[in-house]
Amino acid sequence: MKRENNVTNIAWIAIVVLLFTVPLYIRSLHWLGILTFANIFALFVISWDISSGHTGYLSLGHTFFIGLGGYSSAILTHHLGLPLYPSICISAFSSMIIGTILIIPAFRIRGPYFLMLSFALPLFLTSLVRIGYLTGITGGHMGLFPLPVFAPVPERYKTYLLTLSITIAFSFLVWKLSTSDVGFVFKAIYQDEELVGNLGLNAFKYKLVSFMISNFIAGLGGALWVHNIGSVAPHSILDLYIMVEIVIAVMIGGEGSIIGPLFGSYFCMILLEVIRPIAPGPWRLLVFTLIGGGIIAARPGGFFIEILRTVREIFVRRMQLND
Repeated sequence: MKRENNVTNIAWIAIVVLLFTVPLYIRSLHWLGILTFANIFALFVISWDISSGHTGYLSLGHTFFIGLGGYSSAILTHHLGLPLYPSICISAFSSMIIGTILIIPAFRIRGPYFLMLSFALPLFLTSLVRIGYLTGITGGHMGLFPLPVFAPVPERYKTYLLTLSITIAFSFLVWKLSTSDVGFVFKAIYQDEELVGNLGLNAFKYKLVSFMISNFIAGLGGALWVHNIGSVAPHSILDLYIMVEIVIAVMIGGEGSIIGPLFGSYFCMILLEVIRPIAPGPWRLLVFTLIGGGIIAARPGGFFIEILRTVREIFVRRMQLND
């Protein structure tokens, strides 16, 4: 076990070194922008994985929590003139508190019932921001713009490093949580929630913790997303296809592992950009879905997590031979 953990630690070190040195060998502002989006998208992905991927409460409404964070920060900065960073922090907590309060009643159900109920949440928020008498606050269909951004385009590397630092910090903390006793209970709830209760553990409390963490990170990611692009609108943060991309990234990476979905998020964002000139417009999303679906069908356990397991096995075998 210790040797297997060493392989995972090495993988984390490799990720950190590789990503933080990107500005040294990628000078293209365009690609730095794509990787900045990948940093933020990774927050969406790991936040979904720590709740749905660990407890088994599969959700199609994660963009609701992302949208809460994004719209909260947009309103705070655009209408109230609150400074950028305090508004992001407040928005993350708002997403955690409001989102968790709204999702708690759904803890009584799971499976397809929870799935469909969660699917209604982003539709509700989309309708809410478009309501006539609220459009002065939310911007309606057009959204709110311009919003404060982290840095001007020529200094995009600053935004990249900022968002990367936040993503790596939260990814590592969530991974440590998922490998702790608390994470073990999360996964036990996934397997058999009734058994967890029979063992004297409060399953509701653990589900609550899981979703609070998930909603906070999702709200944080939503706030970072809107201040990266400098605007917010329903189609840019509440679109169903963002949810599809999140699920595909998790499944490609390896559900319930954190480090796998982290790989998956960067893979998906890079893939989407690579196929842009080949399949422009709506064809790009179709091609991406077909490629992602093909990878998931070929490696249902998660492509990247299988690579990590293979490396672990080779490492452990060689260490045993040396012993």
